[in-house]
Amino acid sequence: MKNVPAKRIVREYVHEVSAAASEVFPLLCPVRERDWLDGWESEILFSESGVAENNCIFRSHISGRGEELWVVSRYDPENFAIEFTTFDHVGTVMKLDIRVEDHGNRSSTVRFKHTLTGLNEKGNQFLEQYSDSKYRQMMSFLGKSLDHYCRTGRMFKTPSLMKGVHSLFSKR
Repeated sequence: MKNVPAKRIVREYVHEVSAAASEVFPLLCPVRERDWLDGWESEILFSESGVAENNCIFRSHISGRGEELWVVSRYDPENFAIEFTTFDHVGTVMKLDIRVEDHGNRSSTVRFKHTLTGLNEKGNQFLEQYSDSKYRQMMSFLGKSLDHYCRTGRMFKTPSLMKGVHSLFSKR
């Protein structure tokens, strides 16, 4: 086995949402994301409650991105914090930290921090192509979708935009 030095990138994104943190936090769940994130597909592999919880394991499949295995590696509903660790078929591991800060006036800030590590040549190549602008485009859609759902109770559907988000991962 050839030892390839791992590469790592860290990306952060902040989005304001028109809802209290107590309303936003439960939506950060593999099951509840189906309600508000167009194109999200997931299958729970292990969860005692049927939704996000500490040590929940699920898989997702998004067009152009392939299958990923997810573990809820931290679940702290009292502090509106959740952490996911994902593994994909190409050779990247991602740690996703999400914190929701309540502003007390039916608004909150959602802070996303993605730490991606390439485990092989393909994973490292993906990281080299994963520009900050691609990340911001994807996260802007995610943030707009979450805010739209919190304001209206309906999914934000923009097929051409979601197709563009999926294409960000097509070179994996």
